[in-house]
Amino acid sequence: MKYFKQHKKLYPNDYKSFSALGELYFTMGDYSRAKDYYLDAQVIEPTDVSIFLRLGDVDIELGNFDRALDQYNEALLIAKTHQERSFVYDALESFYKKRGQIRKSIENMNKKFTEQTKFLNPINLLIEQISEMSLSKYVMIGDTSEAFNKLRIFESKLSPPWSKTSALGYLDLYIELEDVENTKKSIESVKELIRIFGEESKRNIIYHAEARINEWKGDYIEAILSYYSELEYKPTDVKILIDIGRCYRKVGNYSKAKKLLQTVLKIFPFSPKAHYEIAQVYIDTGDKGKSQYHLNITLNIWKGADPEYRPAEEAVKKLRELEAIS
Repeated sequence: MKYFKQHKKLYPNDYKSFSALGELYFTMGDYSRAKDYYLDAQVIEPTDVSIFLRLGDVDIELGNFDRALDQYNEALLIAKTHQERSFVYDALESFYKKRGQIRKSIENMNKKFTEQTKFLNPINLLIEQISEMSLSKYVMIGDTSEAFNKLRIFESKLSPPWSKTSALGYLDLYIELEDVENTKKSIESVKELIRIFGEESKRNIIYHAEARINEWKGDYIEAILSYYSELEYKPTDVKILIDIGRCYRKVGNYSKAKKLLQTVLKIFPFSPKAHYEIAQVYIDTGDKGKSQYHLNITLNIWKGADPEYRPAEEAVKKLRELEAIS
């Protein structure tokens, strides 16, 4: 931080120094200060698409969802290149997914892919489409056949050994479907992919899949161990703590579960999944008031979610059950 502040002092008209400080505070979870620095950067460079996107990201973490959407739409208006537009559509894809509006998320994902055709070579584009493991969104809205059809089309356009990247897509789909046997088979295919391409950094995907299998089997301790192994490969991804917290709740270790979920909410105060999981902890421990509080936040974030979006349905059901208790 000292370096960035010294750079800002030496080059007060360099917007990148302000942006870098904004990025630093964003990473630290200090979103208000991050926003101040991004706004300072924007004053100097008002047409930088990345600053609009980061301000949108900040607004999401501050719970200002309408303002975040405005930021992304403004970024789209000033985007001049195909790559810049792909960045905006990627942000919109994530925005709508977070809000449970999966159909809009898919719409923006496809717009992103269209823009990427203009600057990525065909092979890299296909690998990107598979590797980002986003086809499971079709499963979320009940269109499983479309997900598999698209994946098979991507796979057919790739020759060996690149076609083996399809293993990532299949694994993603089978996890979303909670298909134990096919998830196990896909894990072996992903291990082979890692071996062939030497992509050890993808090992976290295997640990995540193994953790999910253990959860489905009710072996929560083994699931916790696998999630912690996943965390070793992605130590800054505190959202993995949501999964670990859920497992601790299921084995009855409520204090550990609550502590982990509170850690997530300290960094991501408007994470709907973290609010939902900590509400479950309070339900299990008989704290009706706090469980209702967190479920209401969850459902406010998922306001306007697709009717097929199962997590929102489950949250509504839980809240109604609580309200029925005198």
